[in-house]
Amino acid sequence: MGAEQRRAARQELTRPLWQELRLWLELGPHPVLTGLGRPWLAHGEWVPTLRRGHDDWQAMLAAVATLWTHGVSLDRRGGEPTRARRVVGGLPTYPFERERHWVEPPPRPQADDATPAGAHPLLGRRLRSAAPTPQFEARLSANAPAFLADHRVHGLAIMPSPAQIEMAAAAAAEVLGDERPVLSDFAIEQPLVLPGDERLVVQTVVTPAESGRVTIEIASLEDEKAARWRVHARATAHRRCPPTG
Repeated sequence: MGAEQRRAARQELTRPLWQELRLWLELGPHPVLTGLGRPWLAHGEWVPTLRRGHDDWQAMLAAVATLWTHGVSLDRRGGEPTRARRVVGGLPTYPFERERHWVEPPPRPQADDATPAGAHPLLGRRLRSAAPTPQFEARLSANAPAFLADHRVHGLAIMPSPAQIEMAAAAAAEVLGDERPVLSDFAIEQPLVLPGDERLVVQTVVTPAESGRVTIEIASLEDEKAARWRVHARATAHRRCPPTG
């Protein structure tokens, strides 16, 4: 910087407008202007941003700290370093209420209600009966099997239609002796609401029909004393392949 330029800079710094300022921030690689202006405006605070031979980030932090102590409002979101760091965001601005939000484990099934080993988890076990209509019985609840609790309507655990289709298909497969029976005319007549604490007795009844077909009904025990059952779904089924031999 020549003599004329230094003289012009001094004249500019002595103007009344600059005399009113109290904080000076120099943006540059080294505080050259700070050293030039400090003798003429000693009443103000001079804040350099970078210095040769010093770590850039530490020098910037020192400048930010100085500005902050002088009441300057800073947007710190733009001052994050480029190196990777862990940032925790989205924390609530209110005190923590310290409430438990753990998912409670489902109650363990009683030994007498447990599904027999090897039985279908939804269809249950096949009942011994002198009647010509095969019957299967299971004791189900919103927590047994546990995945049934995931299907809820207005807070009530409802047996989903795919689960009832699986029950009908499994019953037809065992009665017809075909691992892949053809299921048709499936219809839900009443929603099957599963209780949360108790086990609900659910039976799947397979009745032989014409031409090798069977009709299937899924019902729950509505009133044990009155032996009243409520039918929830119906379907028909037949073998995919005719029996061999």
